Amino acid sequence: MIARVASSVILAGALLLGTTGCTFFADQATRIEYNPSDGVLVKLGDVRVLNAIALTADGRDVSLLFTASNSSTEDVALHVQVDVDGEKVDRSIRVPAGGTTSIGSRGDSSLLFTDVNVQLGSVMPVYFQWGTSEGEQALLPILDGATGVYEDLLPPVRADK
Repeated sequence: MIARVASSVILAGALLLGTTGCTFFADQATRIEYNPSDGVLVKLGDVRVLNAIALTADGRDVSLLFTASNSSTEDVALHVQVDVDGEKVDRSIRVPAGGTTSIGSRGDSSLLFTDVNVQLGSVMPVYFQWGTSEGEQALLPILDGATGVYEDLLPPVRADK
C-alpha cells in the first residue's frame, strides 16, 4: 500500500516536472527586451529613447522620429547631436518628469537636420545625452516613405537642391 502511494507521488512529480520543467530552466520570452518596430532603443539611466529612426526623402534633410521617456522625478533636457559635414549640431528637447515626449510623429514637432547627406537604407550616428549622464551614440536606420507608414512624416524636399 505504501509502495503504491509512493510510486503515485513519484509518478505525479515526474509528470509535473516533465510538462512544466522548461519554465524552470528557460528564460521567459516576454521578459526579453527587443525593438518591436523599425527603430532602436537607447537607455540613458532614467531616460529612454524609444523607436528612434531617421527619415529622409532626398538623403539631404533628415527628420528624427522617436519617443523619449523619463522615469525620474525631475524634468530633463535631452540633447540630440548629429554630425553635419564635420560640425556637431545639437538640439535639445524637454522631457517631463514621469512622462514622455514624442518627436516627429503626427502633430508633434520634429527635429530636422539639414544638409546631412545620408544614404537611404544605411544608418546614421546620433548621440543622445541628458544631465550629467555619459550619453550614448546610436546608429539609427535611415528610412523613407516607401512603406507608406512614414510618408506623412518625411521632411519636405527643398527646391534649391
